[in-house]
Amino acid sequence: MQVGIVGPQGSGKSTLFQCLTGLEAAASGKVEIIRGIAQTRDERLELIANFYNSRKTTPTTVEYVDAPPVEAGGLKRDSFRAIFLRGLEQTDALLMVIPAFLPGQIEKGAETARDIQTEFILCDLESVEKRLSKIDRDLQRGVKGEIDREGKLLMRCKDALENEKPLIELDFSPAEDKLTRGFTFLSRKPILNILNIAEENLAVSEDLARESGIENAVPLCAAVEAEIAALPDEDIPAFLLEMGIRQSAREKVLAKTRDMLELITFYTAADNEARAWNLKRGSTALQAAGVVHTDMERGFIRAEVIHFDDLKPVDSITELRAQGAVHIQGKEYIVADGDLMLFRFNV
Repeated sequence: MQVGIVGPQGSGKSTLFQCLTGLEAAASGKVEIIRGIAQTRDERLELIANFYNSRKTTPTTVEYVDAPPVEAGGLKRDSFRAIFLRGLEQTDALLMVIPAFLPGQIEKGAETARDIQTEFILCDLESVEKRLSKIDRDLQRGVKGEIDREGKLLMRCKDALENEKPLIELDFSPAEDKLTRGFTFLSRKPILNILNIAEENLAVSEDLARESGIENAVPLCAAVEAEIAALPDEDIPAFLLEMGIRQSAREKVLAKTRDMLELITFYTAADNEARAWNLKRGSTALQAAGVVHTDMERGFIRAEVIHFDDLKPVDSITELRAQGAVHIQGKEYIVADGDLMLFRFNV
């Protein structure tokens, strides 16, 4: 999973990047992309590894991408736009950091966020118009087939964008989704709004988020979160309790992002490795097999599935089988969050 971090100068987005990854952000004023990997903390994975005596654990990871600060008209500058788009083209979602340190700043911050999203729409519109121009020339030369379908889809996108409607509000079929994969459509990416509040407002952070009227908003204080990120793991719970914070930013942002992207976690395990995998909610056993390895998807026979909660009261896989807790499932089985899966396949 890859998540971009965007926002205006001085919003605290680079401080948030440091909190989430433990890495230094870009120097102020530099137009560059900084990337950092964060491993997720997964207690279920640890339990599964202990159950199988796995020598290695591999949790899911998040790659955070700290983009240059966006100002009004910034994406019209070719040099800035090229760096910005290149950095965000592979991202699954965006964190929009909104400064909300001072009274009245939330309203101004929300307006800035809307301006940035308008920049995204204009940027997407320019990309669509350039591609439509090329498609029109190709059609005049007699080129048919896929390019004709792409042109019709892009005209639909163009109509939406000209009416200031982000592409995330359009419904795409799987075939249409495939046609648009070559584009970096910023307005099609889901956005989690991060309200960067002052430390003295932590006690009323949820009230501030609710009163702001900003959809999909997560309040936090990046400065305090930077202190949390610098602490040894064993000291974090006491500090959170003292500050009245239920979850660290790392945990809160990750959980909200996964919910927004409709992701679940399934597991594979053996004596050599226990591993966690991301999967879109509603996916089948066949699709889960493909996430692990394309050969498993191609030669899928069946999946042996253990629900995580069934692991706790037993000591061995033999005992699980005896209790009927190992379920044989076909390719159409809908994977549940926490499923432990063994794929049988033949290629």
